[in-house]
Amino acid sequence: GKTVAWLACDVTCAAFNPGFEAATEALGWNLEIIGIGSFGPAEGFQQAFDLGADYIAITGTPPALYQDQLDQAMEAGIPVMSCYETTDALKEENGIWTQCGDGPNVERAGQIISNKIIADSGGTANTLMVNIPDFPALVAEREGSEAAYAENCPDACTFTELAVTLEQLGTGDHLGAIVSALQEDESIDYVHFAFDVLGIGAADVLDEAGLLDRVTLVGVDNDTFSTQEMVDGRHAFWTTNPVVYAAWLMVDAMARHSVGQENTEEVDNRVLPTYIVEGPEQAQELLDTDGGDWTGPDGQEDQFKALWGV
Repeated sequence: GKTVAWLACDVTCAAFNPGFEAATEALGWNLEIIGIGSFGPAEGFQQAFDLGADYIAITGTPPALYQDQLDQAMEAGIPVMSCYETTDALKEENGIWTQCGDGPNVERAGQIISNKIIADSGGTANTLMVNIPDFPALVAEREGSEAAYAENCPDACTFTELAVTLEQLGTGDHLGAIVSALQEDESIDYVHFAFDVLGIGAADVLDEAGLLDRVTLVGVDNDTFSTQEMVDGRHAFWTTNPVVYAAWLMVDAMARHSVGQENTEEVDNRVLPTYIVEGPEQAQELLDTDGGDWTGPDGQEDQFKALWGV
């Protein structure tokens, strides 16, 4: 009979909804999906309080942007479950009870894609990373990428960040910024998108500018769009991001808390599984099995249900 308030951000968070819906249904719990701005979550927290939420889930938003509401949640005994953010889950100390896909996890994702770029280029990559560094998790991804190039291609490769804003993403202006960056530096031959939405429409714009054949488009955290672009041969490879699995993990942390069970696996579970989807054949297989956006390990729902005894 618990009520879960899922504060769904305005960028990519709709992809989490099926996981929260299925997980709360399995427990017989009530789910309230509340839309929020990534940098303005306060109103969403207030709605959660008004609805009598027992648990609150949020992703990607730094606690500094909702510290007053977090203090209120702590005072009311409402645990906050988070993912894709860099703040450690210190439970009673800071009100955050889980943090899957944390800073080290996202840093690892940056290393994975960058090492793949280095190998794909034969150790000669000149990479432009399109990023929104306002999100701490994406700063961690950039740092992971920088570390990979420093370790494995320190002399022959270059790495540059194109920092854009959430507002530019919303208007599509980031695509023009990519074109400008490529025109200014003709040595760039790889474009690394920090997360899925940044790559939408990029191939079309670059094709119109006569630049698509010059660069290889890759990214972290694929979605259905980027998977189709790989099928069509316009994007080369992407890492996966199992946000449905992450939603189940957050509800799992709630379920354990609800029965007074210590979540001893919480730290290990912060590192989310991933793999690299490369080329049309693998991309088509992902479209055929998971609709293009990898939901997580096979049988995950049944394993969670068995764990919960439902």
